[in-house]
Amino acid sequence: MKTSNLTIWIVLSTAMGLLAQTVDQTAVVDANASLPARGQKEAAESDNLEVAVLSFPEVRADAYQMDVTSHSANVLIAAGSNATCNALERLITANRDLRMTNPAASDRANKVNTKLCHLTRLLFISPDSVNPLQPPRVGLYLFLPVLSMNEKDWPDLPFFITNNLALSMNLGYGTTGIPEDAGNYLNYCKANGVFRTELLSEPTFLSASNSLSQLFDSQRWKSLEWADTNFGYSYTLDENDTKKMLWRQVENIKHR
Repeated sequence: MKTSNLTIWIVLSTAMGLLAQTVDQTAVVDANASLPARGQKEAAESDNLEVAVLSFPEVRADAYQMDVTSHSANVLIAAGSNATCNALERLITANRDLRMTNPAASDRANKVNTKLCHLTRLLFISPDSVNPLQPPRVGLYLFLPVLSMNEKDWPDLPFFITNNLALSMNLGYGTTGIPEDAGNYLNYCKANGVFRTELLSEPTFLSASNSLSQLFDSQRWKSLEWADTNFGYSYTLDENDTKKMLWRQVENIKHR
């Protein structure tokens, strides 16, 4: 196994809690030490980007860590499109290989695939406001009236970007079928979007609280349909329960 692939495998398996104890991680250090100085620097930078990718948190609001999101994304934004996309592609390939060679790891590999899709969505923006990028197809949104969420009002799902903070608009997925492959979604974003260049703000409890309050007071939120029969079936959702669940991402900052 090549040094770069070994590094990716170690980071990936450690992040997933799989097989980490079976690899001699000093091999990476020894192999990198034999590289020229420039090669060592490039290898270290590559490893740092891979760690930044895999440190990206779960997006579901009750587990979401907005400060970790900002830090992870900002490392990658600062590195630029080429370096970041290369890191994403390496990890996507490693995750596919792990899923194929270790069927017992498929559930966790699927979670990593979803994480890579979410991070990719955050790192790319639409070149115009007319044609927002589509969110990754990894499941059906729960507890949100997504059929009434106009894509022009909600262009960054599963996030809502406001005051340069990435709020989570995800309360979990009801999965049906096969989730979209992270590699395919990365290719879609590269073909239809532009890489984000503006760093995200580091959230505080106050800034996150104010941003979410502003969203709840906005016309885009007030226009959501919490009960409807116009989509071929009827549904009824509890707005207050949804708000409480979304507020947990702010509470997560307070308790860190």
